[in-house]
Amino acid sequence: MKHTIKWFSLLAVMAGFSSIAAAEGVFVGGSLDAQSSKLKASSCQSPNGYDLDCSDKLSGSRMGLGLKAGYDFGQFRVYGQYQHNFKAKETIHETHSFNGKVMSVYDEELSWKTDDLTVGADFTPSFSDSFKGLIGGYLGYSHLKYNYKDTGTYPESFGFNANGIVYGARLGGIYSFNEHNELEFGVKAEQANYKRYTDEDGDSFKPKTTNYGAFVGYNYKF
Repeated sequence: MKHTIKWFSLLAVMAGFSSIAAAEGVFVGGSLDAQSSKLKASSCQSPNGYDLDCSDKLSGSRMGLGLKAGYDFGQFRVYGQYQHNFKAKETIHETHSFNGKVMSVYDEELSWKTDDLTVGADFTPSFSDSFKGLIGGYLGYSHLKYNYKDTGTYPESFGFNANGIVYGARLGGIYSFNEHNELEFGVKAEQANYKRYTDEDGDSFKPKTTNYGAFVGYNYKF
């Protein structure tokens, strides 16, 4: 239901831009990302006063899809974007033995994915009639879904959701095929900080993700 609301909200925004398409500079577009993602816990707390280990970092690769709408002023543009980042995961396989006999096996899959709603601004200086540079940043809301699953000797699974703030930067270029169609590409880096999560034992931590990678996108200018 939440995904449906987000998509309808974005479509409504895009429809609003379309209704004023006569104003030169309005654009809509989509993008595809390839990212390396790291998930880390920080600021751990325990009701028993014990220090929890927050040193582990989970690492995985993932793809992201984005839809955006905005206004291009020439050498500067602003936009709003919805981004869905697919699942990144890390798998761990451990075998515990005693006197040559296998006592337990751990087959763990730890995964996370996010949905982001952001606003951004880009500086786009022209180098020729068809090519511009791209330097920009964005800020907004991020929703994290984390899942843990062990299918080994002692099967278990759990998960949690967390909300937070994401911010990032982009560097690249824009190639215009004509006055209506353009391709953008480059690299990006971002960080997201989420609200504290507390488990059923009272132990808690603050999740944080760090993501970086490449992007390519298409924009249609009215």
